[in-house]
Amino acid sequence: MHSKTSEISDAISDLSDLLSSNDSPIKINSEDSAKDRILQWQREESRFEKIIMAAESYQLLHLVSLVEIYEEVFHVGEGLSLDPKNNIKNVKKWGIEFMRSVLNITVIAKRSNGIDWVAKDYEIY
Repeated sequence: MHSKTSEISDAISDLSDLLSSNDSPIKINSEDSAKDRILQWQREESRFEKIIMAAESYQLLHLVSLVEIYEEVFHVGEGLSLDPKNNIKNVKKWGIEFMRSVLNITVIAKRSNGIDWVAKDYEIY
């Protein structure tokens, strides 16, 4: 888990660096300044692509951390299921319901929060 936290921190740091390195547009008043401004625009496009990649990396790592949380919640559920008074018959279903309850996620909203993907992965719905 520490490795994922480090990767997420790195992705956030990269994103922050890219966002803060915004140059003022070069004023065009000659052919040379026009050429410089066009090249500046091209560099900005490259920076934009790096920002998108850093944001997508963060999003993926964040989703991976959700899967890790589910696995840890399921482990807790397994322990709780050993006690009959907890009335847990399906640990995976209990884990999903527990997460949905904590996050206050309805059946409709679950698709936008990555839970549908995890639920399908664990084949409980």
